[in-house]
Amino acid sequence: MLSFSVEGQTLRLPLVISEGLTAGQVGLPMGMPGIAPVLTGSRIDSLQEAKA
Repeated sequence: MLSFSVEGQTLRLPLVISEGLTAGQVGLPMGMPGIAPVLTGSRIDSLQEAKA
């Protein structure tokens, strides 16, 4: 589970490794509650392992 902030919003999501992304890229599941398509191209801050 990862925790991160994007556009001032903190999210917690399970980690899934994708070979389709290059180093430094993060893919977000657009359309899930709390993850709006307007976040496309946004910078992610505070990426870390989520604490239980």
